[in-house]
Amino acid sequence: MDNTKAPRSVQINGIVTLKQREKFNKQARAAGMTNSQFLVALLDKKPVVTAKESLRDEVKELISWFGRINSNLNMLSKHANTFRDNANTAVMLHELNDIRRDVYHVTQASEKLHKRRGRPSND
Repeated sequence: MDNTKAPRSVQINGIVTLKQREKFNKQARAAGMTNSQFLVALLDKKPVVTAKESLRDEVKELISWFGRINSNLNMLSKHANTFRDNANTAVMLHELNDIRRDVYHVTQASEKLHKRRGRPSND
């Protein structure tokens, strides 16, 4: 039996100027993080990247595309496993070709985003 416990979360408070708080909030929002996530990233010396507002919608769209691709693959797998020898292979191959095309388009779009992504914030 493992007696190790997950680290307990605690709240910390600090006194900063109004300007410092506004700057902290602004940087957290720019990174697409909550204040807690942003503070933990800073404490753990993790890179904090300022997310470009214009990219957020594009990233969400790519994530939804990956979800659809995953769903389609799962449906094909279920069909193949359910019907085994009686599975309609022509339809499955057609669907797999569509999925391959979608993966190619998502890959191309993600490579364009990779070139436009934010840089670590040094404010």
